[in-house]
Amino acid sequence: MRKLIFSRLIARKSPLGVLFRLMPTPLRRELYLRAMRYDPADLLGITFKVAETRDEREQAFRLLHDAYERRGIIEAHPSGMRVSAFAILPTTAQFIGVRDGRVLCTMSFIEASPLGLPMQEAYAAEIAPLLRSGRRVAEIGALAVAPGQRGRGLALMMYNLMFRWARFHRRVDDFVMVMHPRMADFFRSVMFFRPLGPEREIDSLRAAPAIALHATLDGLEQDYLRTYELGRFADRDPRSPRNLYRFFRTADFENLSLPPVPEGPEATIPPGWSLRDIRYFADRGALDLVDAGRVKVTSRLDRLPVWRAEPAGVA
Repeated sequence: MRKLIFSRLIARKSPLGVLFRLMPTPLRRELYLRAMRYDPADLLGITFKVAETRDEREQAFRLLHDAYERRGIIEAHPSGMRVSAFAILPTTAQFIGVRDGRVLCTMSFIEASPLGLPMQEAYAAEIAPLLRSGRRVAEIGALAVAPGQRGRGLALMMYNLMFRWARFHRRVDDFVMVMHPRMADFFRSVMFFRPLGPEREIDSLRAAPAIALHATLDGLEQDYLRTYELGRFADRDPRSPRNLYRFFRTADFENLSLPPVPEGPEATIPPGWSLRDIRYFADRGALDLVDAGRVKVTSRLDRLPVWRAEPAGVA
């Protein structure tokens, strides 16, 4: 029922969706938060973590491929996987939720590098000043949840993992994201993201409509503290998603698996890729070594930190 209510609220062209967007923002926020409730029992046995192994990554890439194919925004690939060249960069993290060895959800966390960011395909001008600012910027996206698991809190836990990884492990300053416009009001009303660019079409996703959003991590924490911890949306349950300040920052979750928080200014290094794993995906045609600007990744690798190296002689 909650999934049905949420889907109707975000349907931009439905009568209910049009009426919903005429409501004041606090009222829309309240309705969104009510629809966000989930049963913690649905998350039992699921570990939310950064993908570390080839199998975990392969399952995540297959899950994303199938989700995009169902939406009609890509053609089926012979490999059954969708692997961006950005995925193999040493600062990229692939988040997953896994139960009994099966990946049930995934999301990517791509930090700006000499390759730029995926969103530059459609929003190069808008993101350029931020990339030149010297701030640490990360693009979040490529969220996919397995069929039968949607509406059970898995996507919320992906964002929970993302927020903690960014704040406590990578010292990120800014988030950017590109999403379908029907989700933009939720992220603006509840998550406090701001527009970064107008609605456009993404050529590489069959001209799918999209909109770019931006937020600073410090700004989000202040918004969440003011609105959810100190405001009318405060919830007694520290693990309730109705209080995003506690949910994303202070509440303890046994099924969130992250390494110890580094001391001082040091950052946690994401699990590295071996050359063998890169070859594995490339040999199957799944890894497209061309970035969004159609520039060969291999021509810029000398400007990036090295991957975790394999012992000499490993094929």
